[in-house]
Amino acid sequence: MMTNKIERGRLAALVVAGILALGATPLMATTIVPGDYAKSFAITFPGYSGSETLTDFPVLVKVSAARNDFDYSACQVANGGDLRFADASGNLLSSEVDTWNTSGESLVWVKVPSFSKDTVITAYYGNANPPAVTASDVWSNGYVGVWHLNESAAPLAESSGISTPFKVPQNVSDRTTYAANGVAGSKSVSFYNDQYTAGMNRRLEADDDPDLRGLMAFTVELWVYQMAYRNDGKEATVLGNQDNWKIYQRKITQEDTENGELGSRWRKGESDNVWGPRTSSAPALNEWTYQTFVRDVNSDMTKADCKWYCDGSLSSSSTENNPQITGNGSVVTNALGSGDVMQVFPGSIDEVRVSNVARSADWVKATHDCVMDEGFAFYATTGGNDWAEYSHKFRVSFSGYAGSETLTDFPVLVKISESSITGFRYVDCKKPGGGDLRFSDSAGNLLASEVDTWNTNGVSLVWVKVPALTASTRITAYYGWNMSPAVDSKSVWANGYVGVWHLNESAAPMAESSGVSTPFSAGTKPNLANCGASGIVGKSVDFDNNGSYGTSYGDTRLEAADDDNLEGFTSFTVECWTYQTSYWGDINVGIGVLAKRTSASDNRSWWISQKNRAADPVLACSWSCDGVNSTTKNSETLAASGEWSHQVFVRDVNDNKTSAALRWYFDGAGSGSWTESDPQSITNGAAPLILGGGNGMRIFPGSIDEARISNVARSADWVKATHDTVTESSFATYGEAKENVETGMFIIFR
Repeated sequence: MMTNKIERGRLAALVVAGILALGATPLMATTIVPGDYAKSFAITFPGYSGSETLTDFPVLVKVSAARNDFDYSACQVANGGDLRFADASGNLLSSEVDTWNTSGESLVWVKVPSFSKDTVITAYYGNANPPAVTASDVWSNGYVGVWHLNESAAPLAESSGISTPFKVPQNVSDRTTYAANGVAGSKSVSFYNDQYTAGMNRRLEADDDPDLRGLMAFTVELWVYQMAYRNDGKEATVLGNQDNWKIYQRKITQEDTENGELGSRWRKGESDNVWGPRTSSAPALNEWTYQTFVRDVNSDMTKADCKWYCDGSLSSSSTENNPQITGNGSVVTNALGSGDVMQVFPGSIDEVRVSNVARSADWVKATHDCVMDEGFAFYATTGGNDWAEYSHKFRVSFSGYAGSETLTDFPVLVKISESSITGFRYVDCKKPGGGDLRFSDSAGNLLASEVDTWNTNGVSLVWVKVPALTASTRITAYYGWNMSPAVDSKSVWANGYVGVWHLNESAAPMAESSGVSTPFSAGTKPNLANCGASGIVGKSVDFDNNGSYGTSYGDTRLEAADDDNLEGFTSFTVECWTYQTSYWGDINVGIGVLAKRTSASDNRSWWISQKNRAADPVLACSWSCDGVNSTTKNSETLAASGEWSHQVFVRDVNDNKTSAALRWYFDGAGSGSWTESDPQSITNGAAPLILGGGNGMRIFPGSIDEARISNVARSADWVKATHDTVTESSFATYGEAKENVETGMFIIFR
């Protein structure tokens, strides 16, 4: 009889408990026991675009039946009271239910201890007695005031537990409209109505709290829905107090009656006001915008960098000399929507937060994106991955891996066909395009994968991220379940890749797979490049176009929009596959392969080009560290005509940045090595990444496939395995495809 998921989870928990009883030290943190919950699902964050790992970041989790098959009927406690979250180690995370809607989407704030693009958390529900969580713990990292403004009447609760709720002040009639459409949840607070558009003192107030005054570095953030602009020359308080700090709205110039900016102001100690940065333009009308003010005081307190962000992007900035704490009067109330002798804000406000720390640019952008960017978080289908549900499976091993190094999170290429895998039949797959094909490691953990090419009449190609690759590594492929959970294909390329282009499309744009950089779009003459040509892995781009364009300068190129992740690094790796159909006859001319330029001029951050040395064509990597001077290193191996070759250049800067090891590889083998003294960071620039030629470089006379860029230096074993997983038939071996028979749970002690 088949063991159900809950029983298996309890058994796993008992095994762990037994191991701890034998002498292991238990964790102090509360841990989740998966078997105690009826349902679970994983959440990843491929849309996080920052380079900083954020500490104790409150991320917004969105669940619904439509988004990830969330089963409200399985919940055992009302209003999401049994929904719990755990990190990759199983530790319970702090969470706060913002909105619970059993007929639609529910929103929960979760504090993630270490937040990056590689972060994975797991949600659990369906437990009548879950461990307790304290909602205010979500807001422990510098927050001194958090108001979701979700209530249908005042008072409006404060979530951090530090400040006080917003309420209607004495002797002021409540003219506020509650339960207006919000940006997070269905509610917000509107101060704009026909009767009081020009009025004063129609506000909400939070009682004085010492944590909201006497600030040095601080951050104020909120979402605003501007329905009109004041045209009377007066200020409308959005949030704050006249004698402390304040966010306000007013028209931009005395003559302007159709526009309005948001601005910041604070009292310098108990003396003069400081006027801080303002929005660079008026917020758009009738849409939600995220506004953030940051005052960041340097360590010796001689100056403060003051920044205003709109929708997560820097809008304006200023520098304050000799900064002092903000006003610290003891009788202070903080107003929302208006203030004493201040005009009413003409619109709605939602998600108000105040911090006594300066939030970083990455923090601000992530706070905006987790609310508004639907691609920020990826939700696996609820219920998890039950391998017993798949009808078929086969094993894949990698005895052909020749390296001595254990490669971490390495992307292997799995090749599937009915002729090469005994017993495999495409008809046994339940979803089109390999949509139900999943992979596990030897411990049963789901592996990230990306279908490169699916060909039911031939060979299908799938990239799989293997956590630890050695010659003894074995993974299992499962297929034949139409309810298989989703996988995040971008996670295959999470280990240092900042640009991955398979170049499989038959026309531009050509997709970027890591989610870090941007697709390649058509250049000025897109018809000259033959997209969809035969490639080393699936398809490629032929820039020679059957010999028609390999003998002239031109713009037969593809361009990817500028991205800061593609430059400014110290160590890096650039790689691609090339198919040389002919050679330029000129000596030492530049033939474009891949180039990141700094500006519209011909200066470049770095570039790969093909050069002719007499009759010997080679590839060269050049880079600039000051925008003008450049270093060039040529490969030592001839790029043979009429065959695919794997080209890799690596710059490996040592820890103290005194030198860099430079290496060329050709088809996985070394093709030249050098040492660079006093290496500097690669030049930053605003120009696009160019593939194939153009802008002063001749067209590459051949095809290009599988272009990748990493902000780390790949090792010799990594480079060799990257080549071999594509070309060497012995690199991976495949077991017989068989029906998947449930055998229960085996516990193996090694």
